[in-house]
Amino acid sequence: MNATETIDIVDSVLAGVPGKQRSSFEPGRLEVDAEDVGEIDEARRRIVDFDATTGWIQTASDIVTPEAFEQTTTPVLCAELAHGQRSLHIRQNGAGGWTFYTIDRRESADGSIIRTTDILAKEPFGPRLHYEVEWRPSTSENELQSLRAHTFRLVGEST
Repeated sequence: MNATETIDIVDSVLAGVPGKQRSSFEPGRLEVDAEDVGEIDEARRRIVDFDATTGWIQTASDIVTPEAFEQTTTPVLCAELAHGQRSLHIRQNGAGGWTFYTIDRRESADGSIIRTTDILAKEPFGPRLHYEVEWRPSTSENELQSLRAHTFRLVGEST
């Protein structure tokens, strides 16, 4: 099944829901690459080099924007950054370092579809952060077709 067929199925189901319009899904998939970084200086360099246009960085003392990050000196706990079709999500890995997840938006080759969703945010972000969520077709043992959320990425914020 290709992405267009997947969207058509979702839309046909939604057509039976009173007041529901066509879905806001579009073809696409999110490709994730993970890499561990053990040194704080290397982690900080990679965050700066990513050149994020939007996002947030949780340090040990505050949540900062990418623009304000270079002025901070406290350790990074986690982050979600975006620049165009690429996002960078960072989490502590439990081994004294961080895992850097680079997430790239690509064309769908397997029926995967993407929907943008918003979450409420507080200052200095928002009022909403925008995330893309990739949904993939999944076949259960009895061949019942379903969609499952697979991957997400920060893509931006509204002002």
